[in-house]
Amino acid sequence: MTFYLTGFSGQLGSAMREFFLNLQQEVTLLGRYKPSLHPNETYIQYDLKTSLSEENISFSGDCIVIHCAYDFNFNTLTTNSINFRGTQNLIHCFSKCQSAKFVYFSTPLNLENLLNTSFYQKDKFAIEKLFDAKRDLILSPSFLVSYKSKTNKFFHFLKRFKVPIPVPSNINNIAPMQVDDFVSMIYSRLIKKDMYGKFLIISSNEESFESFLKNYYQIRSIKFPNFCFRFAANFLRFFGFFYLSERILGLLNLPNLDELKKTEAFLEVRQN
Repeated sequence: MTFYLTGFSGQLGSAMREFFLNLQQEVTLLGRYKPSLHPNETYIQYDLKTSLSEENISFSGDCIVIHCAYDFNFNTLTTNSINFRGTQNLIHCFSKCQSAKFVYFSTPLNLENLLNTSFYQKDKFAIEKLFDAKRDLILSPSFLVSYKSKTNKFFHFLKRFKVPIPVPSNINNIAPMQVDDFVSMIYSRLIKKDMYGKFLIISSNEESFESFLKNYYQIRSIKFPNFCFRFAANFLRFFGFFYLSERILGLLNLPNLDELKKTEAFLEVRQN
């Protein structure tokens, strides 16, 4: 079994990379820039905007492609095709493997309200359709957090000033989960068990976003109307902060998990 990993520098991809390192599992990294490699790693240059070179890929035997890469550059006319076409090229390239399986990370989406969702959610939904539901694995985590990320440092910085953090007034119980717990679960329960199809991943401890802030960051919160957050998202988009803008909209548009459970297969992640 050969593992390939895209988006290894992102929040989820870096956690996957560290997990493979701890297991001493060999993995090939696919990315734009070559990192300092560990003994268990090899590297192939890969960019969503260009076709993947097949020269250094071994197509003998089975391979699992864990696709974490995503381009948030939303300020060009070709943006909506970058992620879709890039994933399409990736699937086409690995179709030459004896047996290839893809693991793709999507986002929860309420199909009954598809028009009132963020561009990020719509893009993810479109990309899902490229995969084979009887072969590949599509995972939609409800809300991931990492304690090693810049976001964590930001919250710790704000904690010094004891300033309450605004949260959406009508957000449901989104049950945040740690990235490390999520990665460990999907590898042991899903990838290794040869499961396929689409799964909603939720946390076993139900708590609101404001409870999450209090428990993990010791930060007080104050509820703001949703239009304040939509204004902030548009403001950030106007000045080119597309990633932050989409994250805010994604939080506002997160569908009710109880409703999603009725329509999608779901698994619970138990916190360590």
